[in-house]
Amino acid sequence: MPQKRALCIGINDYGDYDTPLFGAVNDAVAWSNVLQRRGFKSQLLQDRDATRPAILRHLKDLAVVAQPNDLVVITFAGHGSQVPDLSDDERDSYDECWCPHGVGEEGWITDDEIGNISASRRKGVRWIVISDSCHSGTVTSRGASRARLLPHVNFYRKGLVTPVDPPCEPQPRPLLFAACQDHQLARELPSGKNGVFTHHALRTLGNVHGHSSYDQWMRATRGAMDREELALQTPSLSGEDDSWVVFATG
Repeated sequence: MPQKRALCIGINDYGDYDTPLFGAVNDAVAWSNVLQRRGFKSQLLQDRDATRPAILRHLKDLAVVAQPNDLVVITFAGHGSQVPDLSDDERDSYDECWCPHGVGEEGWITDDEIGNISASRRKGVRWIVISDSCHSGTVTSRGASRARLLPHVNFYRKGLVTPVDPPCEPQPRPLLFAACQDHQLARELPSGKNGVFTHHALRTLGNVHGHSSYDQWMRATRGAMDREELALQTPSLSGEDDSWVVFATG
């Protein structure tokens, strides 16, 4: 019988960086709770447990254990950034990345690394990534919201930029449900309770009927956001078949 597996990551505490978040751990817990109610076996990584080695280890374990027709969902809430593209596969010359706890010492996790791990899964495994983090190299702030971004200049000083091979892609790319476009910032609610994207995505998920597709869910999420929110961040959907039924196995 097909299995549903999830890894939910949330990081508020960024140690020496004076850029704490307030709603990222709440996001991870909320995603984990929702997914468990939908039949997922969910693992939760928070703050100091969500280091680069730990996240990569959990991702690789999921790629190994998942069988054909299983569904794997990865959620990440935390800081994002951009780093120089040393593998020459990005048109803008930057790789997008997640910033784990301890990023200043151990480094980030690039889109190429995530893509390589997902590409190593067995044929027929559905792999969904839900990312509530910034995909931009420019720091801005507006109102009471906090942007989920660490500037890449901090990383240059520590010499952490290293080459990473681009995804080999023997498998289709994972379906990516993202908080914003590559050039935009993902923000938290003024209350700090959750990320703006996660707040609306989870709220609309409750109204998504049993046969709705990821594309329909994304349209509902965008529709729930007001004009100012959409001007700052426009959620995006890319990758594999967005006509799949939400959180359904193969």
